[in-house]
Amino acid sequence: MGNVLKVLKKIQANPNFQELTDEELTLSLKLVEELGSKIQEVVFQRSQTCENDDDNDEFIEIVIDGKPDLIKKNIQVLNISCNRFKTLPAAIFRLKNLRKLYLYSNSFSIEEKKKIRRSFPPQVQIYF
Repeated sequence: MGNVLKVLKKIQANPNFQELTDEELTLSLKLVEELGSKIQEVVFQRSQTCENDDDNDEFIEIVIDGKPDLIKKNIQVLNISCNRFKTLPAAIFRLKNLRKLYLYSNSFSIEEKKKIRRSFPPQVQIYF
């Protein structure tokens, strides 16, 4: 953990990464990827067990490119292609009437695509 803090302090002091060694850059990348995977899993788990959905609300909120957007809960076709998503926003899993989901030109890994497919019922057609 000491190495991590040392590298993070160096990054904070020099955000262009100029003073980091190749080893420190590799370590930083690995740690960020691991942290991203852990966060992704927590978000995914929370989206699967979300019980605070108010049935009276007509919309759910998702964040696209850092900006909140509203989607009708009863939507059947959703196209969120070309958004550079690495993970699917958790709110999308709560769209119970969804039948077609277009996800072209995003940045999903093979494993993430499998996870997305497993998370929806078979009647939902997903296009990557």
